[in-house]
Amino acid sequence: MADRLVAVRGRTLAAQHGLPYVDLALLALNPNAVRAAPLEVLERLNAVPFDLVDDMLHVALTEPSPAGVSELERVTGRPLVVSLAAHEDVREILEELARGGTLDAERLLVEGDLAVNAPAVRAVNAIVSAAVAAQASDVHVIPSEHTYFVRLRVDGVVQEHSTIAPEDASAAVSRIKVMAGLDVAERRRPQDGRFAIRTTAGRVIDVRVAILPTVHGEGVVMRLLGKLRTPPSFTDLGLSNAMQMEIERLVERAVGALLVTGPTGSGKSTTLNTALADIARPDRTVITVEDPVEYELPGTYQIQVNPLFGVTFPAALRSVLRGDPDVLMVGEIRDHETAQLALSASLTGHFVLSTLHTGDATSAVTRLAEMGVEHYVVSAALAGVIAQRLARRLCLYCREAYEPAEDLVRSLGLPLDDTPRTFFHATGCMHCTGGYRGRIGIFQFLVVDDALRALIASGASHAEIELAATAAGMGSLWTDGVAKVEAGSISVEELHRVVPR
Repeated sequence: MADRLVAVRGRTLAAQHGLPYVDLALLALNPNAVRAAPLEVLERLNAVPFDLVDDMLHVALTEPSPAGVSELERVTGRPLVVSLAAHEDVREILEELARGGTLDAERLLVEGDLAVNAPAVRAVNAIVSAAVAAQASDVHVIPSEHTYFVRLRVDGVVQEHSTIAPEDASAAVSRIKVMAGLDVAERRRPQDGRFAIRTTAGRVIDVRVAILPTVHGEGVVMRLLGKLRTPPSFTDLGLSNAMQMEIERLVERAVGALLVTGPTGSGKSTTLNTALADIARPDRTVITVEDPVEYELPGTYQIQVNPLFGVTFPAALRSVLRGDPDVLMVGEIRDHETAQLALSASLTGHFVLSTLHTGDATSAVTRLAEMGVEHYVVSAALAGVIAQRLARRLCLYCREAYEPAEDLVRSLGLPLDDTPRTFFHATGCMHCTGGYRGRIGIFQFLVVDDALRALIASGASHAEIELAATAAGMGSLWTDGVAKVEAGSISVEELHRVVPR
């Protein structure tokens, strides 16, 4: 909770001064940027240079000081891009620098590894460092006949990063296999593994590795899953005030199940942890079963799934229910056993939160039935379902306003009236990637009332449940996305990309 207050204060101060807020715990610092100014100057000004792009030095300060900015420009001889950061994060990095801590890419080496100067080691470190710095969720190393393509998924969109010559790629893939504890000699079958890295600011990132044999050699997919100190607020996620109030009302219940649905990478776990942070109080016993543990929540039992040692979702669930939790969070419902255990727990004195892979909120009901959970159990247990997607936020520095044509307004389902409307295009500047900076959620929220319970218990179809829920006031992902277009948070193009109509 203290970490959340620190982040909120930092973001509030940044908003007051019209400056971007940067969470240093999410970044791998650029060593060339850090070395641009003497340590004694950085300590005096409470400043951390964290990136160097096109000769522009990106600097995080704890306070917006014009005198400090002028001094840094004079000392470094470079133009600055100024952001604000939490005081605790800045001091932690400066203290590490004072102790002689290294900020090179070699920090990403697995502990105990040797041969740090090997080309393959440096190549893999450079790729992973770039992915962490770009806050990428995935790294793809794709083999082709004459080269290997390295691509990063940033804000949900894949972009080219670099290429590797085939003669060097084999060693790089072997290096990744060693880090992930995989069989280096096996080249014909898929393999899955993992390793962990630690950023300069102390953030631990779990890297899931999938080796894919292709016609041109072995490809690699690395998913980066960060263990963050504090989840964002509901407002940061993009939930409307009405949805926030309804969710806060639901999570205060003693029993029931709240599910969050959406495709992989849509932010489901973050939404769950945000809800959990609000209800994890000293008067409640909270136990989570996750794969992986993404946020550290003080005062809660957090269990990491580990199939190698028999710690699966069902096995962990059976165990933790003997611990009599008040609130139980299950990272994902993947099968009948997990679904049955989780929903049954919500009927026996526990409030359960979990995620499910479905396209919209009402599909969660039919999906649970397809998993073999009885209709009467679903109807009695389910309190609400949140469906979500992630869309790229428009950069506030460079978004371009325009007045939408009538055809566009009509296509979005908005009324044609005299209300003046302003939409925004993405353009692009030094502060963003292609006109976008960060992401925001698009949500649909289903509240299960008595009328819906009766329908679910009777085995009603998806269409019947959706019709009844819509009549009761449930909106759609599309309508929430349109509201964010009107608010200037996302572009029309991004809405069509994320929520096809």
